[in-house]
Amino acid sequence: MDVLGVLLARQGEYEQARPWLERAAQAGNTPAVGHLGILLVGQGEEEQGRSLLKRAAEAGHSDAMAMLGMVLARQGEKEQGRLWLSAAEAGNSGIMTKLAAALIARGEHGQEPPWLERAVEAGDSDAMSLFGALLASQGEYERARPWLERAAEAGDSDAMAVLGVVRCAGQSG
Repeated sequence: MDVLGVLLARQGEYEQARPWLERAAQAGNTPAVGHLGILLVGQGEEEQGRSLLKRAAEAGHSDAMAMLGMVLARQGEKEQGRLWLSAAEAGNSGIMTKLAAALIARGEHGQEPPWLERAVEAGDSDAMSLFGALLASQGEYERARPWLERAAEAGDSDAMAVLGVVRCAGQSG
């Protein structure tokens, strides 16, 4: 049930995803509780989402920890938010990449989000792809190229596409 809900949510079918996530959460599936919390926060139901995220985060769900940290920080509870973000990122480059992607999507980042840099240093190919794309979007094609190449070599199709654009831009510039 959780997997179906997540797949539907990734396709933007939030209304269809919600009942599947609710059923899985009611059955005690901790990842479903976290995913439902993330979905609700994304739909503007922050209080209910926050409650579910807290429950999943306390059970050890790292995505829920990260999202709860961001929600708390946005709601002014910066210290609590920092604690959850620290727990989420402890050695988990995937979470660091997701946090950076969320900040980039909202425009709430510096030129190079620190979580992204740490995930890149940890060798996360998704982070390399995102970092390369961020650099390319800023016109820093030469800095972007090695990160995109490494991510593309790891099989990241997004990196392959951006790398093609970077190579074309490099030839015309």
